[in-house]
Amino acid sequence: MEAKQKKYERMDYLNRLTDIELLALMIAGEADNQPLPGKVAVACVPIERLRRRRWGATLREVLLQPYQFSTFNDGHWQAFTQRISAYTMLAELAIGHLLNTHTNSATHYCRYDLNPMPKWTSKKYSFCLGQIGDHLFYVEK
Repeated sequence: MEAKQKKYERMDYLNRLTDIELLALMIAGEADNQPLPGKVAVACVPIERLRRRRWGATLREVLLQPYQFSTFNDGHWQAFTQRISAYTMLAELAIGHLLNTHTNSATHYCRYDLNPMPKWTSKKYSFCLGQIGDHLFYVEK
């Protein structure tokens, strides 16, 4: 029962965040240790997913889709709640479509050193747009 209560409390916290705060939290969790171009590229991925409407009809749905962004898996995001304010401006720019990167069309990314690499990274499923920092960015075919 206690684990269920904690999960409810975590989801309650996430549900109280605005879209800007939720995206800022995702950027912090996914790219806090990356260079600015890497943070920008990571911020653009959920925006591209929203544009395509395949992963959800709202930004919140896209971000909280199970197992899509590691920040929201297993409470990982809780370590980054104090970093939200550091990324709200970047989140606002991303939501306003005011960011530009050669990976704007990326629908996926992962660390370059994953072993094994996710199945969706194969040429059969996606095209690699390039690497920024520790992440490889892909567009789904």
